[in-house]
Amino acid sequence: KQWYQRRVRGGLECELIDSFGNECIDLAINKSNINGIDYLIIGHHFYNNGRHVFEYMPNMEQAKHWIKTLKKAWITKKFSYLAHPDGFFNSLDFNLNDVGNYLLEEITSFSRKEKMPLGINQNGIINSRKKYPSLIFWKKAEENKSIGIYELDAHTKENFKEKNIEKIFNFMKGIKIKILDEL
Repeated sequence: KQWYQRRVRGGLECELIDSFGNECIDLAINKSNINGIDYLIIGHHFYNNGRHVFEYMPNMEQAKHWIKTLKKAWITKKFSYLAHPDGFFNSLDFNLNDVGNYLLEEITSFSRKEKMPLGINQNGIINSRKKYPSLIFWKKAEENKSIGIYELDAHTKENFKEKNIEKIFNFMKGIKIKILDEL
């Protein structure tokens, strides 16, 4: 309830697409100066082959490229956090093979080292995706002392209903990571 009484802030989720070079980042930076956008957010929905992270598990080469692109964006210091970092767990064929473990370790340890908040996505919680949010991911984030931030990822007014906001807090009750109140 205390969280809900705060001002809701808006972020522009930016996709990282190599073929555009820095164009996506530059466009996001320019757009963030208008319309009251408070944050730039790393969205990073796609692997370098154009496939969506929620669709399938990448091979190791694609996973390494995804991590490299993420790190490249974060070091610009233009972004405030990584949205839905556990999105790849929603893929139909996710498993904890070498690639899955690599992604878990790289994302959560980079979060700790670089103080990159990881977005705990409320929209995924209220839409009841089968494997999302991922308890395995957030336990690894806890182990690696990552930091998190609650994100509404509001697609509809349903996201703002108190019963739906409570769901994100309930999910994180058993996870002991530092949760930022503000960016």
